[in-house]
Amino acid sequence: WEVASDDGVAVMIEGAEGNEFLDLIGVNGLPFRSMFEVASGGLITRQVHEVSWGDVTLAEAMEPLITWAQEHEPRELGAIYPNGQMVYSRPMAVRWVQLARSWRDSGS
Repeated sequence: WEVASDDGVAVMIEGAEGNEFLDLIGVNGLPFRSMFEVASGGLITRQVHEVSWGDVTLAEAMEPLITWAQEHEPRELGAIYPNGQMVYSRPMAVRWVQLARSWRDSGS
C-alpha cells in the first residue's frame, strides 16, 4: 500500500489486498482505498474502506467452487456456507481454503 494523500485531517492509502482463498478462486489483487480521519494528537476517529471487485463479484468468483462442492463436498459446503451465507471467522476461513484447494486439485 502507499499513502495517496495526507492533508493533516485525513490520510488516504491505496493498495491491493489478497489472500490464499482469493488466489485459489482466481481473484488476484483487489484494489482498495482506505481513508482515515485523524483528530489532533493523532487519534483515528473514523475509517472508510472501499474495495473494488472490478468486473466480478465474490459470489460470481465463487460460483464454480460452490457448484463443484455441491456435488463433491455437500456436507462441508453446508457446514461452512449455511443457507448460502458466508460465516466470517478464522476457523471457517481455514475450511474454505481447504475446500478451494480440493477443488483446484480436482482439476475442475
